[in-house]
Amino acid sequence: MNAVKLSDFRTNSGPALALYGSIGSATSAGDPEDSSLCLAWKGLTSSKLYYSVLPWTTENHFSKADIASRPALCSTPNDIGQVWAWKNASGIGMSWSANGVTGIQSVPNHAHTVGSPVTLMVGEAIDPDSGSTNYNVFTLFWQGDAKSGGNGTSHELWFMSYADAPGWNSPTRIPGASPATSPAACLGPSSFNVYGTTLAWADRNGQIWICSGDSSGNADAPWSTPIPGPVSCTYDGPAICYFKGSLIVAWIAAGMSQIMYSVQSFTQDGELTWSDPAVLVNAISHDTPALSEHKGKLYVAWADAGDSSISYETFGSLSDLPQPTTNRAGVPMLISNTVVGHAYTGTLLIGAQADPVNCIIDTGSSSLAALKSKYNASADELLIPTALCQYDAYGPNGETGYWFGPVVETLVGFSAVPGVAAPLPVAGINVSVAIADDSTATHPVFAGADGILGLAYPSLNVAYDLTVYLTKEGKPPVTYPWPISSSQAPTTLSAFDSFISAAAAAQLPVPPCLTELSQDGLLPNKFALYVYRALENLRTSTPATDASNYGTLVLGGGEDFFVNEVGPFQTAQVVQDSFYFVNLLSVQVGNNPPIPFPLFSSENNQTSTALIDSGTSGIVLPATVFTEVLNQLQAEVPNYSEIVSPMLQAYNKYLDFSQWPPLTFVLAASDGSQISLNCYPPQYWQTDAEPQGVAQCMLQPVPGDNQPAILGLAFLTGYYTIFDRSISGFGVVKFAQKPLM
Repeated sequence: MNAVKLSDFRTNSGPALALYGSIGSATSAGDPEDSSLCLAWKGLTSSKLYYSVLPWTTENHFSKADIASRPALCSTPNDIGQVWAWKNASGIGMSWSANGVTGIQSVPNHAHTVGSPVTLMVGEAIDPDSGSTNYNVFTLFWQGDAKSGGNGTSHELWFMSYADAPGWNSPTRIPGASPATSPAACLGPSSFNVYGTTLAWADRNGQIWICSGDSSGNADAPWSTPIPGPVSCTYDGPAICYFKGSLIVAWIAAGMSQIMYSVQSFTQDGELTWSDPAVLVNAISHDTPALSEHKGKLYVAWADAGDSSISYETFGSLSDLPQPTTNRAGVPMLISNTVVGHAYTGTLLIGAQADPVNCIIDTGSSSLAALKSKYNASADELLIPTALCQYDAYGPNGETGYWFGPVVETLVGFSAVPGVAAPLPVAGINVSVAIADDSTATHPVFAGADGILGLAYPSLNVAYDLTVYLTKEGKPPVTYPWPISSSQAPTTLSAFDSFISAAAAAQLPVPPCLTELSQDGLLPNKFALYVYRALENLRTSTPATDASNYGTLVLGGGEDFFVNEVGPFQTAQVVQDSFYFVNLLSVQVGNNPPIPFPLFSSENNQTSTALIDSGTSGIVLPATVFTEVLNQLQAEVPNYSEIVSPMLQAYNKYLDFSQWPPLTFVLAASDGSQISLNCYPPQYWQTDAEPQGVAQCMLQPVPGDNQPAILGLAFLTGYYTIFDRSISGFGVVKFAQKPLM
């Protein structure tokens, strides 16, 4: 069936699914008799616990439960009945309740959790004290720390079972498990009262792990050694269940937010294998999905990343599940803003030894440069030296950093997002790399990153040929190893300019990385960006595991990705092949009259009004336009002056985005017409920016009107953006509206 949207059910966490109702003998489909299926979730704007029982038409409120994230629930036999558990909204402790207990209970034994717990029915258990059989048992699993489940400072996986008597057992650690996410648990496909338990979690690298065992607390049935799950990368944790006897694992692909899945199977030799990852449903989710088998069908539920409503889809058999897509054009790379905080970085593998270099993804420059401390050129057996040297500066007069150094040819590797099919394997490709020396810069040149991957046009990527100078000095015409003595080496930008002039160095263009790939026929001359944030999201204590801080760079493609998650493309004309210059005609605040943009003339007489730059976090407007936009916002928004500080900051809790109007940017289209692109309040306000609980307005002025506007990351968060340089002329930039997170 197609996805069903439950528009009245909305959450900012993932939902939970579990059987609900009377638990008796099993039916032929494997379900307990008379059971239904329960959907549970945390409220979108509150810490209330809500639930609905299939057919999910009525919303119920679980009274007095104050929850922080996705709840956990399961059914148990007889007296205890339905069990609910959750992380407390007020702290790191957990609470639980059930039909057979009075009120809401605290989970004892100092059981504290980092994320969402999970509960699971156990048909029977052995009392570790008396050795007798206990029924009505359930087990609680959670991600905690290394001391009695403590406060989560060291990630461990714990479980604790409960029975009518003696109640809670002692917390027990799962050996070898080091989760960076909330765990998932399900019962195996055995006879009704002899279920085994399967657990899954993701580590800090996004890899999913699996183990199995007895969750009843029986010490005679230890847990298996954790084994790797399917090829994956997720920071939201997996979901698991058995369907038609096969284990299905689902997860959110980091940087893409698509719901992926893989099925476990065994070869004829008994080797464990996983099916190739595939997209499970055509949706983008901002948290872990939920899986459950009920009456012979697989149910998948998730929270939509666009409007936070819960949706679900069902499948009748394994053959109904979508198959992997292998013919996508483009290589998706995982990128993150957690390294720099205001720009995205992705890892390239440079040299024969594949040194990992975390590079800023920048559409406002064209060089590929790696710090000499990160790329070990002396160990690169495939390095080809050149006679070229290069330098670049960021900010006025290099105020935010500068570098210079030799240019070499070597291998550069690109790897796809784990678990997402792409036609180009991990492979080395020979390209030009500048070895950046920033030792004399007053600030870290790459703001904490290891280098930069410039994706603009070749005209911005210039180098200087030192052949004449080196020959005159009686040295081989190569710049690596660096041939300039320390006494002659320039140590400032101005000194470098003087050195280049005195050396009579010819200025030569260097093909940027993407240009070289396309010239070699390896990739089309295009790329795409899909990002959620302009500034690092600090809403949690672990931003490196927050999905909103990740995105995707698709090298050599774009249209084949996110097909069902984005709107139609609108195409703007690029008017100059240096930066991605476009003609921005006006900006409109809500329903106010449009504010026209002043034209400016650049040094080479190319007329334009704006450029699109992923290396800029904000939306930079000419001074007169910026002032008018702010004046109109102040007139539109009640209590603006009380909410917004002179530094254009505000507390999250005072920002009611329903009172803030969208900004509409009108650009010249590729066909001579115009396109209108909206920028919504969650884009031009970045919540939990620095520090947590504080929002930063991303609208910024430039001095004077004789400079272009810059549509930076804050603008791009609302769009899946394809930069297509293969189109005749200077190319185009395509914008497809995407969900906000």
